[in-house]
Amino acid sequence: MYILQQSRSISVKLSFNNTRNSLARGLYIKERCVLSIMDIMQQLMDVDKKAREQERMELIQRFYNEGVSITTIANATNMCEEDISYIVSN
Repeated sequence: MYILQQSRSISVKLSFNNTRNSLARGLYIKERCVLSIMDIMQQLMDVDKKAREQERMELIQRFYNEGVSITTIANATNMCEEDISYIVSN
């Protein structure tokens, strides 16, 4: 009888350990997925930021070509005149 109780106890412990290991693996996979999603979101935000910067530079160039002064563009964009001059010269 004692051997049977020990066997059941070992079986319960093994079952608990297997469940715990499965949960740990599941959490690890979930954590990796969350990190992967966060990496993708960061990349999307970086691409969006670059696209907005490119669009802003194109607008600055277009306004300059239409005759708007560098000072006016600098005041409207909260950028310094040197930065505006650099953008329109390149």
